Amino acid sequence: MKLAQANEAGVEPVVTRDRLTMVVFSGEFDRWMAAFTLATSGAAMGAEVTMYFTFWGVLGLRKKRRLRGKSLLDRMFTLMLPKGSGATTRLNFGGLGACLFGFAMKKKHVASLDELVELARDLGVRMIVCEMSMDVTGIGADELVDGVEYGGAASCVLELTKSGTSPLFI
Repeated sequence: MKLAQANEAGVEPVVTRDRLTMVVFSGEFDRWMAAFTLATSGAAMGAEVTMYFTFWGVLGLRKKRRLRGKSLLDRMFTLMLPKGSGATTRLNFGGLGACLFGFAMKKKHVASLDELVELARDLGVRMIVCEMSMDVTGIGADELVDGVEYGGAASCVLELTKSGTSPLFI
């Protein structure tokens, strides 16, 4: 039920302390690691976890690029924007940051980003992708990983109003 429909029907969101909602607006490797570490930790502790991906955060969910059937502007975005989590925010080591961190994590038996994303799915973490961000950047649903939902800002606001914690913006 959309927030406006819920308000018209007199339905108030149920706020519980065992809910965690985060807005993922970065596509950077280290921020994604933080987001999925918190999401899987919360879900493992029994919390209902929702992740809302918007703007650059959507790019981390992109599994492939498709050019066919897109406008010129959408094709340009498709070619220029990365797929998957990109560079690290700091200490990118000339573009090798994500690879170096991945190597160090494997050596120290820390779950990889791909493993955390899969674990989040297994634990029932809801992943909602911002439809407006998809539209602006020309990303189609067929280009994203499986198991995500699609929604607008109202979907995010509804989840935030139900969360018993302060929203996390990553």
